Amino acid sequence: MNLIKQFMTKSDCYKQGKTIKVEKLVLHSTGTPQPDADAYIKNENKADANAAVHAFIETDRIIQTLPWTMRGWHVGSGSKGSYNNNAIGVEICEPSGFKYSGGATMVGYNVAAQASYFNKVYDNAVELFTYLCKEFNLTEKDIVCHSEVHTLGYGSGHADVMHWFPKHGKSMDTFRSDVAKKLKTPVKSGTLYRVQTGAFSVKGNADALLKKIKAAGFDAYVTKVGKLYKVQVGAFGVKTNADVMLKKLESKGFDSFITTD
Repeated sequence: MNLIKQFMTKSDCYKQGKTIKVEKLVLHSTGTPQPDADAYIKNENKADANAAVHAFIETDRIIQTLPWTMRGWHVGSGSKGSYNNNAIGVEICEPSGFKYSGGATMVGYNVAAQASYFNKVYDNAVELFTYLCKEFNLTEKDIVCHSEVHTLGYGSGHADVMHWFPKHGKSMDTFRSDVAKKLKTPVKSGTLYRVQTGAFSVKGNADALLKKIKAAGFDAYVTKVGKLYKVQVGAFGVKTNADVMLKKLESKGFDSFITTD
């Protein structure tokens, strides 16, 4: 899972800094034929934006845009309240090459041509939601999409992701099932748990964070994986040891996560 942190610090949502107890995970798709998450982040990372999600999923990366426990603006409200108050919201970027009509009707969408794109973002979504379930002690039963949230009475009237998933033979039930399988998959012997604080395409940015972490008393390093420079603190054979390091870093203000990549 290629998770990159790029917090929307200019957003009013971020500036308010309200926190939540994470009890649900909401899967969205953008409802716009635009595969580049940076286009959405540009629109949301400003003072007058009225939306702010926790992450965007592309084919080759996941960009986290808010701390997981920060209250986002992603699902609106319904007759019973809002899952903004207890849920993480994640958007899957939709591909280009089609148009929308009548709200949620995908016009000119070529299922066969988009199969590779869909499978990549779907698999990334499964990986991320598996990670979030483990991180917040949740199960696949705590995962819903925006349209399901609306039906439950805790969100606005959106169709995602059920206007798109069935075109590729998927549903939220199959998504939850795939996450459940991942949650039950035993960790391979010899797996190392690495505590990661950032991933950057520019080495200078990784070096700058590395310097800050070392100044705080941690033994950190930068490793290059593909085109990204990842800042990590330790590699542990026992997950509880990684958990301890994670808490130490977060207590010093370094937002971090555990990865086995």
